[in-house]
Amino acid sequence: NELPKALQNPIANVGEAELNYIRARILRQFGGLWVNPSTICVKAFPDFTKSEKPIFTGTDKDENYSDENGTPAPGVDVMYAPKADTQVFQYLENLFTCLLEQIL
Repeated sequence: NELPKALQNPIANVGEAELNYIRARILRQFGGLWVNPSTICVKAFPDFTKSEKPIFTGTDKDENYSDENGTPAPGVDVMYAPKADTQVFQYLENLFTCLLEQIL
C-alpha cells in the first residue's frame, strides 16, 4: 500500500492528522497496543490481551471531543487491537487516508 501523499515528503511536519493515520495503519496492519508517545502512565495498564474487542482509552478529561449529540468520542492516547485487520481500524485507516488527501 502506498502512503497518503501528505506522508510521502520525508521532511514534512507530522501533526495530529498524520498521527491519526499512522496509529490506525499500524493497528490495522499488525494489531497490538498503541500508546501515544506523549502519554504519562501513572499506573499499570490492565491486561488488554484478554479482550477480543478493540479498546480505546486514555481520554483527557479536559478535552471535549463529541459528536453533534454530545456523545463523547473514545480516547486515542491508548488503543488496543486484538489482532491485525480489526474492522474498526480498517475503517479508521480509510477515513484518515481520505482526510489527509483532502488536506493537500
